[in-house]
Amino acid sequence: MMSYKPQVKVNGEWNGNGLRFATKEEAEASAVNLFDRWTLCTGHRAAESDEPVKNRLQNGELIFLHDEAQGGEEEAEAKAFSDGGGAPA
Repeated sequence: MMSYKPQVKVNGEWNGNGLRFATKEEAEASAVNLFDRWTLCTGHRAAESDEPVKNRLQNGELIFLHDEAQGGEEEAEAKAFSDGGGAPA
């Protein structure tokens, strides 16, 4: 296992958003944030992933750890955190 990914359950299936965290706690906080923003969610979790760590939460802010320009999905996810949907304290 290399990372943790936030997921929400919708229509009986687990779905995520491409974020990958080093700690289960960060992924759980991100999953709660996602759960609060997506509709029709019935659960949330932090699942183990074989993918490399790409993100971290720092003082409630979503940080991207790669050097590439942020894509549209990443910018939207970061904006959602900064617009009051940040991780719980």
